[in-house]
Amino acid sequence: MSIQPRAWVELDASALINNIECVRQRSDAAVMAVVKANAYGHGLVFVSKTLAPHVDAFAVAALDEALTLRELFPDKPITLLSGFYDAAQIEVFQSKQITPLVFNLLQIDWLEASGVRNLPVGLKLDTGMGRLGISPHKLMEAISRLQALGSDITLVSHFACADTPESKQNDIQHRVFQQATGSHGLVRSFANSAAIITRPQDHYDLLRPGIMLYGSSPVQGVSAASLGLKPVMRLYATLLDIKPLNKGDSVGYAATWAADEACTIGIVSIGYGDGYPRVIAKTAQLAIN
Repeated sequence: MSIQPRAWVELDASALINNIECVRQRSDAAVMAVVKANAYGHGLVFVSKTLAPHVDAFAVAALDEALTLRELFPDKPITLLSGFYDAAQIEVFQSKQITPLVFNLLQIDWLEASGVRNLPVGLKLDTGMGRLGISPHKLMEAISRLQALGSDITLVSHFACADTPESKQNDIQHRVFQQATGSHGLVRSFANSAAIITRPQDHYDLLRPGIMLYGSSPVQGVSAASLGLKPVMRLYATLLDIKPLNKGDSVGYAATWAADEACTIGIVSIGYGDGYPRVIAKTAQLAIN
């Protein structure tokens, strides 16, 4: 017997393929699909299996996700964007051939002391995001020490304001990255989803699409549809009841909404227990059927 659920999600593999094709159409650079946070809530296994034939590498933010991907794809390059923050973790990166992000010299100290050699790394440069990343004046030291360990290095940075193309911060970060990395001849990766769309000069060798893979526009004021992106997820729920209200009747916790006139409302079978946050109550939209 089939029982209709209260609320459910449907995922569209063809939309994922469409969205990765939108990335490929914009650049000849290699593509590292960002599938962190359970593929932005879309399901790590579903998304990675769908994308695997169409991307060159994967990136995640948690070690357990990297290990899951390694079981699924024995030979696919996998980068852990949070790197290692304990010397004891290095052995796992080596044994599972997971690429860590290196963002300070202490991590290189640990690598040197570990005896691990030839471990590929992403070397994160802080060009103005202000989070993880070594400063430009320490870049040469970091490269030299990592190369002495036999590491293949990908130089990485991240935009703070790429979703706002007119921001001067974008050009400042571009100049810092270009000046710091242009002479080293190493693989470079700078472009997130927004930069893939708005900054072709920053595509370099390896793109890192994230939110656009799932059908959401990464650029303020620009619709996903206008970029050719399709939503991968649709959220459904059951209409439980339809009832009349009189003028002045209120609805919901804290009586947050009141009828300006007599009307009819519907009650839908979804709430914060299903992951639907109360905070979006005033802005969320739905379609019946």
